[in-house]
Amino acid sequence: MNDDELRGLQERVQLIKELSEHPGWSIAIDRARAQMYIKQKSLIRGDMKSFDEYKETVSWMSGLQFFINIPEMVQQELATELDNRGENEEE
Repeated sequence: MNDDELRGLQERVQLIKELSEHPGWSIAIDRARAQMYIKQKSLIRGDMKSFDEYKETVSWMSGLQFFINIPEMVQQELATELDNRGENEEE
């Protein structure tokens, strides 16, 4: 990652951090988790009428979990990049 890409990542991390600290974020995440819980119950009960419906539901849940985890993921991506740069400077 070059310096411009690092600056871009740092800006995105900061913007996502600010977004995730907004009161609306926790409301949206609570709603998303409630929907995920409903889908999980449906999966456990075996309500899926076909394997395609099962795959669609699992994919939806996976995508939603990915979205929920974005603040932590981008922060980790930045930390890893900064660690790598620190190791490279020491060499």
